[in-house]
Amino acid sequence: QELGDTEALERVVRETLDGLQDVAARNALRLLLGKAAMHDEARLDDAITAFRDTLFEEPGHAEALALLSGCLEKSGRTDDLIELLRDQIMGAKDRSDAATLKTTALRLGKLLSPEDARDVYEDALTFGDDIELLEALTASLPEDAEADERAAVSERILALDEGESAAERAIALADVYAGMGDGGAELRVLELGLERAPGSAAIRQRMEARYRDDGDYAGLARVLEARAEAT
Repeated sequence: QELGDTEALERVVRETLDGLQDVAARNALRLLLGKAAMHDEARLDDAITAFRDTLFEEPGHAEALALLSGCLEKSGRTDDLIELLRDQIMGAKDRSDAATLKTTALRLGKLLSPEDARDVYEDALTFGDDIELLEALTASLPEDAEADERAAVSERILALDEGESAAERAIALADVYAGMGDGGAELRVLELGLERAPGSAAIRQRMEARYRDDGDYAGLARVLEARAEAT
């Protein structure tokens, strides 16, 4: 490897692999060979084979997947890359590997049409909500998507967000629901926002004003009591 002699390195790897019982050790050698070969255009296929063999023995191997994806992208083999990522998603689902499922879905989504990407994100989200996946799902929605559809996804993001970001999101979402004339949903997201950002004065003020306007003094009392406790 230090001499840059890829052919000799390949010979050593091939002669050594069969004698190694440990999967991690075999794949360490494959990665070594793949990394050496991937920088030579003439040997790109050898690198792809090494990374594929690594994933065959160790599905979900993050480094091998990233390197193989890069090689396929570099060689313009987009269809092969899409097929690889779909296979990896299926394997991650079988293993209940949420981390690999997320990263692979996000990468695959960038290669697909917004409509197909949306299906990939929604499928990945069946294993649990995640901010990055939900934001990708939002970006994949068509421009003419219904306001309540966008709002529903934003509300799922709000439930995972926190701090100042959550406060800003809650107020923006409350404005959307208010514009739709859905006062119940407006209050719901404000209450959720206060859970995710307990110190937000802006949310408290908005909630107090809303409860006063509605004549809901029990709700107003709860907000004031919570503010008193926080103070």
